[in-house]
Amino acid sequence: MVVAAIVVVAVLGAFGDRQGLRIPLRECVWSARSQSSHSWYNHQMTREELDRGLRTNLEALSGIAALSGARMLLMHGGLIGYHWNKHMLPWDDDIDVSVLEQDTQKLLSWTRLHPKVPPLSHWIPENGRDDLEYQEFYMISDKFYMYYDSNPRHHIEMRLVHLETGVYTDITFLFKRNGTYLMKANLKHLAGGHEYPERDIWPLQRCMMEGVALWCPHNVERVLAVEYTRYNSSHYKSHTFDREQKCWVRKERAYPA
Repeated sequence: MVVAAIVVVAVLGAFGDRQGLRIPLRECVWSARSQSSHSWYNHQMTREELDRGLRTNLEALSGIAALSGARMLLMHGGLIGYHWNKHMLPWDDDIDVSVLEQDTQKLLSWTRLHPKVPPLSHWIPENGRDDLEYQEFYMISDKFYMYYDSNPRHHIEMRLVHLETGVYTDITFLFKRNGTYLMKANLKHLAGGHEYPERDIWPLQRCMMEGVALWCPHNVERVLAVEYTRYNSSHYKSHTFDREQKCWVRKERAYPA
């Protein structure tokens, strides 16, 4: 247990401490503007803070995968970013990954090796204090907080939170049923669910996001097409993708979502 704790500190504790941390190439012209965010703390952040939080989450996910044996599968908005230029989208402010059913117990077992703690003071349950009976909170390092939510009415099973910025990763589980991978929302008839043919998810492929090693679906384009009819459009809201520079350019004209 002591050795395991040392490894966790070495892998997770160093995240965010690097000098001269590379800012992700989310736009061709980067600006440190203040913006609203999906931060767990519900506060305004500068672009630099948001990008640092996202980058640190990605590194933590890669480290957790290595330590737990649970493969972190990049999905949703992050997967669109990977499709275009292997960077986060300029308008994205959180990360979404999935864990396949065969890996979920590995992740839960690893998480439960860490100190179980009460909710942080700013934590507000989605539907009131009664939700706390379903939730387990763990301090997995001095920089990260993880919780597991078994509430049958909630479709997101776990969340990884960067304590400094509040930027977080939603972790959902994918369950294989009759040649299809389903989210909990599909099984429990909740909003927000998606289902994917097994052949498009498995076998997983290694992929690099912001220079960080994660996992991607076997067929990225077909998985994206399930959720986003316009994932391949080079225009989104106030951005256009510059195919020569391979990055997003902010435009004055607002394109429809």
